[in-house]
Amino acid sequence: MRPLAIALGAIALALGAAGCGSWNPLVAVGIVSEPANKPTPLTPIQATVTPRSVWTARVGKGTPFHFRPVVEGPTAASPSSRRRPGAW
Repeated sequence: MRPLAIALGAIALALGAAGCGSWNPLVAVGIVSEPANKPTPLTPIQATVTPRSVWTARVGKGTPFHFRPVVEGPTAASPSSRRRPGAW
C-alpha cells in the first residue's frame, strides 16, 4: 500500500506542477479574477532578410567538460578549461 501511495502522490505532484502555468485554480473558484490586460496574441511575421554566416571562430575541442561552480559565502569559484580554479 505504501509504494502505491508514494507513486500516486508523485503523479499528483507532477500533474500539479505541470499545470501551474496553464490553469489558475484561484480563478476557477472565484478568489481572483482574470488579468485585466491579457497578453496580445502573436501575429505571423514575414522575413525581410535572409541571414547568412560571415565569419566563424573555434572555441576549443568538443570534449565533455563537467562545469560545477562552488559558492562559499560571497565568493564563487569555478574550474576553467585549463583545470585551474578561478574565484570571483
